[in-house]
Amino acid sequence: MPRLPVLCRASVAGALPRFLLLVLLASVLAGCAQSIVHLVYSAPKETITPRAGAPTVCVVAFEDRRGKDEIGQRRDGGLFLAHADVTGWVSRAMADELARTGLTVTYTSDIGQAKASNPDYIVTGVIDEIWLTESSLTRYASSMRVTISLLRGNGSYITKNNYSSTFSKTVIPMSDVPQSMLSEGLIDLLRPAARNIERLAQ
Repeated sequence: MPRLPVLCRASVAGALPRFLLLVLLASVLAGCAQSIVHLVYSAPKETITPRAGAPTVCVVAFEDRRGKDEIGQRRDGGLFLAHADVTGWVSRAMADELARTGLTVTYTSDIGQAKASNPDYIVTGVIDEIWLTESSLTRYASSMRVTISLLRGNGSYITKNNYSSTFSKTVIPMSDVPQSMLSEGLIDLLRPAARNIERLAQ
């Protein structure tokens, strides 16, 4: 009886569509999405010098009113949890974005300390929503809402505004997708806020 040819793994792999192989490999690397998400802010980190005569702005750590620790839901019903403080992540990103507009920016955790530093303006905020939804291996959605207030240096209010960011995306499943989605959502959320504050802080 003639011997049947044995197909090596390489020949089988070569018969599969390249994109399918990529998705299969990526899904293994992703581990079906990590439950613990590293909170990063991926805006460019170039050094920006405050412009001459720029107002001083002190950002106070935002208040977290979400009422929960989790920051999203996986497609299997599990939850995404943050590896670090959500308040610090959002607040320091706000300070970074304001600095990018050319303002002189400081950061503190307490409104009293902010007033004591005698800045021209104070920025406070409330985190209303930070949520990531993994609906499939390749589909994610991000939803964020914050309320940001601009105060004079003595603590009197100038304005309070609501900002939101909602978007969905088809991705190649990798382990860093959740953190990338949240970083992208936060940039989309805070840049309009920074531009508005920079316009008012004159």
